[in-house]
Amino acid sequence: MGSFRLLRLAVSAALAVVIVAGSGSSSAADGRSTRTGLQKTSRDKKKAAQVEADLGVLSRFSTKFKPGEARVKNIKRIAELVNGTIVPASESFSLNRTVGARTEERGFVPAPSILDLEYVETVGGGVSQFATTLYNALYNAGFPILEHKPHSHYISRYPPGVEATLSWPGPDLVFKNDSESPVVIKATVSKDRVSVKLLGHTPGRKVERKAPVELERKPAPVELVGDATVSPSKQKVERPGSPRRSVRVERTIQNPGKPKKVDQEVVVYLSSRKVVRVHPCKLPIGHKDRSPEPCPSKGKNKRAKKA
Repeated sequence: MGSFRLLRLAVSAALAVVIVAGSGSSSAADGRSTRTGLQKTSRDKKKAAQVEADLGVLSRFSTKFKPGEARVKNIKRIAELVNGTIVPASESFSLNRTVGARTEERGFVPAPSILDLEYVETVGGGVSQFATTLYNALYNAGFPILEHKPHSHYISRYPPGVEATLSWPGPDLVFKNDSESPVVIKATVSKDRVSVKLLGHTPGRKVERKAPVELERKPAPVELVGDATVSPSKQKVERPGSPRRSVRVERTIQNPGKPKKVDQEVVVYLSSRKVVRVHPCKLPIGHKDRSPEPCPSKGKNKRAKKA
């Protein structure tokens, strides 16, 4: 067992020569050299295969997406850039430093992203889904998260409170490999989901992830928009919006021979507007688009559609 541990340490030390230590950088040049080292390591397939052969699966996590959307291309691209990355023992990993700026020249495309609680088109939109998937895998494996930021409002496809947004140059997702062996990040994208698998050694580590506890919930504010093409008896939800809510999340990490560590965080999600289109006759009194005429009967409405 002692020789096996020495082998792991030797491999980790060799990798440390390739990858610059630390999650921070004292200059732009330092940041570029760190990113280059990580990318070179992730593309050394022979070395990665040798390291992986000595490692076990620490955790897996997947999130689903709707196939065919532009954002899926960005999820695939960022997964390609991260897949196979090796993080040596005691070193830190920055998702932004590893991937670099999201540009069309580097294979990213415009897709919806959140800016000031509104959806806007940006190059690289959708990469936060990969960040969330990686974050959950790291969370379940018990690695220290040095930097991360939840989304400004709740997105139902992600676990409440345990998710991460990503933008360039920040917010970032940074973790430390606090084990004595390398960690390999494996990322794959299938028809309707992105998955992350972490390989490494954390002997005897036990991680317990508790269910999120909701502390507050307030309904989303509703904005009514007049639309004469909508039947008076119906309404059309243009944007679902999201409620204001806060949740408490917690995990406990027990390493052999060390005190139990409890990570607890309260995440507050701001509300976003729910936009609903209704016939102008259904708008409340005082609304600028309210129709002064009474709502048309069903028969008149059908004749109007035929005309």
